[in-house]
Amino acid sequence: MLTISSIRAIQQPETGDVIVWDGPGGIRGFGVKVTAKSRRVFILQYRLGGRQGRTRRYTIGALGEDGWTIHKARKRASELRELINRGEDPMASHDARKSTPTVEQVWVRYFADQVERGRMRAAGKGNTKRRGWKPGTAKLNDRLATQFLLPRFGRRLTTELS
Repeated sequence: MLTISSIRAIQQPETGDVIVWDGPGGIRGFGVKVTAKSRRVFILQYRLGGRQGRTRRYTIGALGEDGWTIHKARKRASELRELINRGEDPMASHDARKSTPTVEQVWVRYFADQVERGRMRAAGKGNTKRRGWKPGTAKLNDRLATQFLLPRFGRRLTTELS
């Protein structure tokens, strides 16, 4: 079983990471990862859907950072293990967050679409009911977005806005 002294005794690797797992009597999948920069991070490795499911690693926290101790990390791993045993994926919210676009990503797509529609409109092609921006409007909107919108909201996820 992992102890604070056994964690501190793990040698720092020159490259890559070293993972030491909790021994017999410990929590299945719970371990500590030691990085090349000597950072010790508590992790929980699990698999949903049996042997066919993909293996996932949940980062619990780094030793000493934000108050993480071996006892707090083991308690958190136990809570996560209960979720996993019920068939829930602790990383589902993280996956959803990764796939959510930022305001800047949405703006870039919207801007390109409006400019393209404006070009089609000027050429007399496309749907005349859904007109794009004229060149002057596109230039003004791009300047306003670059100056005001994107610096303040660009990195935010679209789900964070109301």
